[in-house]
Amino acid sequence: RASPLNKGSFKMANGMKKLLNIAAKLEVGKNRKNTFGKYAFRNAEDILTGLKPLMVEYGVFISIDDDVELIGDRYYIKSTVSAYDAETGDLIKECHAFARESLAKKGMDDGQLTGATSSYARKYALAGLFNLSPMKDLDETHTREEKPSIDVEAHHSIEEMINLAYQKGIDGRAFAKVLYGKS
Repeated sequence: RASPLNKGSFKMANGMKKLLNIAAKLEVGKNRKNTFGKYAFRNAEDILTGLKPLMVEYGVFISIDDDVELIGDRYYIKSTVSAYDAETGDLIKECHAFARESLAKKGMDDGQLTGATSSYARKYALAGLFNLSPMKDLDETHTREEKPSIDVEAHHSIEEMINLAYQKGIDGRAFAKVLYGKS
């Protein structure tokens, strides 16, 4: 079966290739522990620590901005993570996440509460942009019907990943749409 890349029928923008390679290489474990809730987690700083060397390697600049939005009768922090091609300055992709401040959090003043809410929204916006699982995968806890899968290792290029998808019967265009939510 020939890959669509060999036919020239699939073309991905250079910036999206950079993001795809970063997403394939970015590994951020859930190395922090919440002793009260008894779960492991990662925070925005953990993601950024893993991300910074890859930003330099692939020439992508990440910007994070927060806004406060009133939705209904509650205020939310809206975090926007924007990825720019460092060579061209073009916006590649944006991802938004919202987090609501608790009405009260024991042991935190208002500034700490807003900061914690911002960090939470940023974590989920970063996780969304780079396809980091926000929770334990269902595959780890449930057995289900076998589906086509792609064996992806961090050293695969974008072309290799699309070829692997095609070999497994997954359309390259559909693969890119899943990764980046493009229609």
